[in-house]
Amino acid sequence: MTEGELKFALTVESWLNRLPQPEYRQLMVETLMVVGMLVDADSGQSLGDILSIDSLVYDANKLFLESVDVGMNDSADFVHNDGTISEDFYDSAPSGRYGTMSFFTQAVVNSVQHLPRLAPSAECRVS
Repeated sequence: MTEGELKFALTVESWLNRLPQPEYRQLMVETLMVVGMLVDADSGQSLGDILSIDSLVYDANKLFLESVDVGMNDSADFVHNDGTISEDFYDSAPSGRYGTMSFFTQAVVNSVQHLPRLAPSAECRVS
């Protein structure tokens, strides 16, 4: 099954429709967009092992919370729920310094084996 096949699109859409929370579904779509951009840009390389989109979303949330803790003086406003996505991450715009796409890009790059790892302090802007 390839990405160009209708069966692939229907399988992905069916999988996304099983997610009960629309906010979480949107984060999954954004993560898939980043993975898709990486595959398009690096078409000669394999991504290596299986990528867990769920794990990438949680990794991006963790990077967001770490970034907010460092970047903001009063981090008490940001909720740290163990095992859940931060409401502030849900409320973030896709672009910008604290945009979700920036953190998804960092999470994907850190997960793909053949790409160099990003330092935690590295800025990763997607526009």
